[in-house]
Amino acid sequence: MEGFNEREYQTIILGAMLHDVGKLLQRGSFGSLNTKGKHPQVSSYFVNSFKDFFSKFVDFDLLQTIVQRHHEDPRLGEDLICQNAPDGYKALSYMVSRADNYSSSERGEKAEVYQDFKSVPLVSIFSRIKLDKALPA
Repeated sequence: MEGFNEREYQTIILGAMLHDVGKLLQRGSFGSLNTKGKHPQVSSYFVNSFKDFFSKFVDFDLLQTIVQRHHEDPRLGEDLICQNAPDGYKALSYMVSRADNYSSSERGEKAEVYQDFKSVPLVSIFSRIKLDKALPA
């Protein structure tokens, strides 16, 4: 495919996977890793602590931008929203933001009510499985 950038593609996949790692990290203590602040910033701290490793495989600056700027709400802070990402990364950061919004919309009405992710347990992916047939004996 002409114009396809494999490294950029892999970076977006990894960034989309790690964009909320800050939420996970804020639930515990991880030595010298800074887990204070808003979760996009903590996600950024995390990828930055593995910069040498990630840089071998992906565009590190894009990765850090995606995990740090995957929201659109200016109340988070100007340095954490995709609208203020560097020009070359803005559209890609916005794409991850939209995907994040679409994936969280499956929560339905619960998404409209704020729940502190630090105290609300994670929902098992198996909780939504429904079997139409009886289990084999």
